Order: sequence, then structure tokens, then C-alpha cells
Amino acid sequence: MKYILRQLLDYSFLLLKHWFLWVVLAMDVLAIIIALIVPSFVVPRQALVGLSLLGLFWASFQVFQHVVAQIPNYPHQPPPRPSLSVELIEGSEYSISLSRDGARQRLPNFRITLHCRIANMGSVRVHTLSIYASTVGSDLPWGDQSSRPLDTEGRLLTMPRWLSPGEPPLCCDLVVDVSPPTAHNDAQFANELAWIGDSPIKVTVQVETQGQATPTITFRAKAEIPVRPIKGAYLEYWKNHNYVDLLNLAEGH
Repeated sequence: MKYILRQLLDYSFLLLKHWFLWVVLAMDVLAIIIALIVPSFVVPRQALVGLSLLGLFWASFQVFQHVVAQIPNYPHQPPPRPSLSVELIEGSEYSISLSRDGARQRLPNFRITLHCRIANMGSVRVHTLSIYASTVGSDLPWGDQSSRPLDTEGRLLTMPRWLSPGEPPLCCDLVVDVSPPTAHNDAQFANELAWIGDSPIKVTVQVETQGQATPTITFRAKAEIPVRPIKGAYLEYWKNHNYVDLLNLAEGH
């Protein structure tokens, strides 16, 4: 109990040290004295109470600032937020190719390679956790998809990695492999390819980051990939490999 009383006394002493509280109390006392001398001078009681509470609140806040200033590692200012610029390299945003990584040689996967530039535009180091892409939309039939970031020499980028302010931008290729639907046989896929419209593939490049004292933040860049070049790549592939049946189906014959 004595310890609590001691704390209350210390708190009261800190409150009374602040001049703003004394000014507010003096204004209250002055208003009461004038009201006694000049009866016609009436100050609403609510105004006096409100003024006293304002003075008490501000003095309490100053006591709080005095206390936290003595706490080690207390975040006196909010940590600066990471700032990344994520963009596709202008004039060379993407390239399209076919990849025969799977067992279905007549129906290879198609590959979209996004040429990205990532730069730290802020004032703090940024911990880059992952770089990946997601695709939606278009009339093109597809199945599973996966993405992986490569450096400009074709090597897999190791994650996580730090990006420092003023560091040269990170240029990388984000490879998105998309497989035809497993429920489709070769003829079904080629037949659907003949009737695809012009609705583009919408691609979102996402970079998940974390600052030195901030939660995970995701930066994004978006692009639209036309589907006609993908159809053209399949037609060229089937023509070169003499898959006439698939070529005729895809051309609508």
C-alpha cells in the first residue's frame, strides 16, 4: 500500500511540474473570482470542467512522454515503411515459348517469361521474401501453373535476399510455366484452341517483402498477355513436328 501511495505522489508531482496544467487551473480560479465580483459574469460550469479536464489530459500526456523517453528501445517514431518499385522492363515486358518439360510431347507446356526490374525506392533495407506471378482470365484452356525467378543468366534466384537503398535495381526473369488441362487429350486441347477469343491473360507479379521493423508487405505489377501469340506458338510447333491432325483441328479444318 505504501508503494502505491508513493507512486501516486510521484505521479502527482510530475503532473504539477507542467506549466500548462497551472495555466488552466489559474484560468478556472480567475473565472470563479470574476463571477463572485461581477454577478452578471456567468461562466458555464461545463466550460470550467472541460477546461480542467483538458489541462489534466495534456499534463498526463506529457508525463507519459517523460516516462517512455526512459524506456530502452521504445519506438518513439513509427518505423519507415519499405518502398519498392516493381515493373516490367519497357519494350521487353515478356516473351512466350513452349516447354517440353512434361511427358506429353505432342502437347507441351507454354511458358511466359516476364522481364522484371525491382528497385528499392525507400530509405530502409528491404528483406525480399519471395517473387512470384499469378495468372487469371483469357479463354485459353490451361491446367496447373508454376512460377520461379531467375537471374539474367538463367540461374534460380535465391530467396530471401536483401535490397538496400541506392543499390542497383534487381533485374530478373520470372518464368511462368502453364500446362494444358490434364482432363483434355491432345485433340480436345487443339479443338478448343481453334475457338479462343481475344481475352488476354492477366498476369500479376508479386514481391513479398519485410522491412527491418515492419510486417510483410506485397508490391505488385500487372500486365496483360495476348493469347494469339500462344496459339501461334502451338501451330508452329505442330507444323514443325508434322502433327497434322492437331494442326488441322487448331486451324478449324
